[in-house]
Amino acid sequence: MHPKDRVKAIVRRLQWAADTADAIITVSAFVREEVIERLGVPPEKVTAIHNGVDAAFQPKDASQTTGSLTQLGLRHGGYVLAVGTLEPRKNLARLCRAYRALPDATRQAFPLVLAGMKGWGDADFARDLAALEKEGSLVTPGYLEAAALRDLYAGAAVFVYPSVYEGFGLPVAEAMASGTPVITSNVSSLPEVAGDAARLVDPLSVDDIASALSQLLADEGMRQRLAEAGLARAKVFTWDATARETLGVYERARRGE
Repeated sequence: MHPKDRVKAIVRRLQWAADTADAIITVSAFVREEVIERLGVPPEKVTAIHNGVDAAFQPKDASQTTGSLTQLGLRHGGYVLAVGTLEPRKNLARLCRAYRALPDATRQAFPLVLAGMKGWGDADFARDLAALEKEGSLVTPGYLEAAALRDLYAGAAVFVYPSVYEGFGLPVAEAMASGTPVITSNVSSLPEVAGDAARLVDPLSVDDIASALSQLLADEGMRQRLAEAGLARAKVFTWDATARETLGVYERARRGE
């Protein structure tokens, strides 16, 4: 939580920057609309340019992920993955409650992996984590090096990203590029990134998240279809395209267009 004085200072500087800039680039159309609406910027001044996905994020088979997964006690295709700092702002508390609503057999077959550094947590979130750890259905590997994280993406049965707000949501694109079926939120920029290649849920509904998890974990065919759609969708997000479009904005600004 940022101090109020710091937030006020940032807001003042942000408005000044928006008013004086020749051009503004945002990472999504969603943020572009926010900038136009909240900062009163002329629409022609703002361009949305998506982030790219590192080409190192690719599908892998079990022989390629076994080194990283064995160290964590995991098997390829045998866990649910979420990434992010372990704190409520990424909606992990609702994810944990949704996961706990799954049948015992499902949780034992597909443990929940929360990959990320420890942050802060409210009491309910801490209790959910403790309950899952006690039954042995939660793995919290903490911070992971890039190569190990890529293996974790590629080896997951399902990737879940139920955030309530994202400017872009790069982990969704990284999971799709890794050939992993995705469940993500139907709000902010996430539908823009996911397109029709992910299962969208209401991030404020524990029941909706649980239903999506249950459905995908029980239906291998659906997981395969989403994985294939995600691979195709991820090809849209390249850093080459980001660089070309960014250069175009700079050139137009230089010409005063």
